[in-house]
Amino acid sequence: MSEKIIAIDWLSELSQLNTEESVSFFYNILYDLMDKYVPKRLVKSNTNFPPWYSRALIKLIRQKTKIHTRWKKYSNAYDYQLFKELRSKEKLLQKECYSNFIKFSEDKIHSSPRYFWSFIKSKLGSNSVPTHMNLNGETSTNPVHICDMFNDYFNSVFVTCNDAIQFDLNVLNNSTSVSISSIDILQPTVSKYFQQLNVNKGVGYDKVHALLISRLYEELSIPLTLIYRKNQSLNDVFRTYGKRH
Repeated sequence: MSEKIIAIDWLSELSQLNTEESVSFFYNILYDLMDKYVPKRLVKSNTNFPPWYSRALIKLIRQKTKIHTRWKKYSNAYDYQLFKELRSKEKLLQKECYSNFIKFSEDKIHSSPRYFWSFIKSKLGSNSVPTHMNLNGETSTNPVHICDMFNDYFNSVFVTCNDAIQFDLNVLNNSTSVSISSIDILQPTVSKYFQQLNVNKGVGYDKVHALLISRLYEELSIPLTLIYRKNQSLNDVFRTYGKRH
């Protein structure tokens, strides 16, 4: 994909197009390349084990299970001894993996909280709404009532309009205005922000994953910088991009 994107003369291709047409042209190219080069088969992770299990631990568990099955079948003393050794190693490695995962989740909780929530879900054994809930001494097992209780709880932590901070509109009106057309959009800046995209988030309306953009940040920054600048110079409406994002 990288070679295909770089091979396009974007300056020439977009020169006679307005902003809307340029965005459509860009997406048509990108979608064609995604259809050709991006795998569509979903590779599922092994959900039979908790998220803190390492590959080494999973391999050890499978090896232990295999030896245990063989011992049950043939009652060989050597197999039983080997099974006990593997079981001891498994327990030690399991504790180590659990400790490492907890530490990693704590370190990452601000930048990537998904590790923490994957741990919580694995402990609960379910991703659904709880079957019962207690709030202020009131207990309910009704799903609709539980949702209402969630709403009441979260609603209580927000301030009302009367309690909200009141801004001095005169300060805003007297502030120095900045023309959007005066902002200089540079390719390195666009490229830098593409690199910083959170690849743990899902796709947007345009169905382009942040992981793809972050890996092709240099290549995609070229046409998009041109489109941003075109939008500035023409004072055009960014309808297509707005719909997709």
